[in-house]
Amino acid sequence: MRRWGLLLVAGWLVQAGLRAWLSRAQVVPLATPDESAYLIAARVLAGGSPANFSYSTLYPAGYPLLITPVFWFTSNPVTAYHAVLMINAPVSAALMPLGYLACRRLGLDRPAAYGVAAVTALLPAGFFYTEYAMTDAIYPVLVLAWLLTVHSWLTTPSARGRYAAAIGSALLAGLAYAVHSRGLVIVLGYLAVGIAIAARRLAPRRTVVAAAVALSLPVSGKEGLTGGWPRQWASSSSSAPWSQSRSGNPFGRSRSLAASKSSPFSSA
Repeated sequence: MRRWGLLLVAGWLVQAGLRAWLSRAQVVPLATPDESAYLIAARVLAGGSPANFSYSTLYPAGYPLLITPVFWFTSNPVTAYHAVLMINAPVSAALMPLGYLACRRLGLDRPAAYGVAAVTALLPAGFFYTEYAMTDAIYPVLVLAWLLTVHSWLTTPSARGRYAAAIGSALLAGLAYAVHSRGLVIVLGYLAVGIAIAARRLAPRRTVVAAAVALSLPVSGKEGLTGGWPRQWASSSSSAPWSQSRSGNPFGRSRSLAASKSSPFSSA
């Protein structure tokens, strides 16, 4: 058992290292305006300057919250962008151990589960978007973790374990909603599951109440944070480094910013 635990850690490190290595040459956001919007949102949450994104769609606050700490330590856009991609790498690589756990619950033996999980973590849906500062980099991990915790809620024999799984699955469902609009589908499906569990007594009804309370926290937090984005972003001109330029490059001056020594976060 200990050996397989070490192998899972090693597999996770290899997956994270591969993702970090493939994104090493990225110096500017390529998927605009999505990457630019998430990066600016994180900068605003860290107390930095806003930019004018009133022309764009409304982006959820979940992913920017994850990468906000980067902007506590640097104001250089290239350094911050690299750091965000380094955050993506280990989070996305968690698909490997989670995939292993899912395969084991489906009845595969340990070697087969390990192999399937390693290959699954390399599929484009869980690998490609690690190279971008976008919610898609972490979303597959959230969905798989949510499915596993819902399963644990229904199958864990101990009462304490069921309460933990119910609360954990609720928080993950709410986080999925806070990260991307697709999370609304997960929340609605989760509500249906909760109703079915309560109606058919598939788990103690008090766990359903605990899950409902836990779900309300990230959902209400997401609504509160996202509601302030348009006012904050529209309060400044679009001269900040990650605002949209006519050429479509969110840095405005392309890779030349990588060599610039001036403060890239000067007020607009």
